[in-house]
Amino acid sequence: MERLEMSARSRSRNGLAGLLAITLLGLPSCDDDVVGDDPSNVAGRWVYQASELIGPEVTCATSEVALTLVRAGSIRLDSRFEGSAFAFTMECRRDGRTATLLFTEGASVVNGEIDEGLVAFDFIAPDFIHTGAVTEDSMGGIVATRLDLTQSSLSDAGIVNLIGEWTAVRD
Repeated sequence: MERLEMSARSRSRNGLAGLLAITLLGLPSCDDDVVGDDPSNVAGRWVYQASELIGPEVTCATSEVALTLVRAGSIRLDSRFEGSAFAFTMECRRDGRTATLLFTEGASVVNGEIDEGLVAFDFIAPDFIHTGAVTEDSMGGIVATRLDLTQSSLSDAGIVNLIGEWTAVRD
């Protein structure tokens, strides 16, 4: 009798295990590479540019910059992201003179977050603070930075605070 009860329990557990496996197979995948029409998923490659960054007597613009963004959290609904900005240049003008700054190591993208179509993130080294809006294949807004021009041909400008616009399109 006791052996019969053990056998019934074992079959019941095997049935529950099979039901659990079938249920898990039916759940949607949490693949971060799937973009679809979800504007809150910025994972992937973007082409970025900051234009007309204006400061006291100085105007600067970046070259096009390749960004690679990934979700920072492990849950699909997580709105945090991070990534890399690859090497780029920045051209600055003052009093008819021009200086080209080289950022050969690019920059890290940190503090990225999306909430109901609004996006914010930072570049580290150089420090760029971004806010704006995101749609399916583009994003853009306002960027602020502080540049040290003392080692450039515009050294008389010193350290300048700049503010301007940025855009990025999905690559």
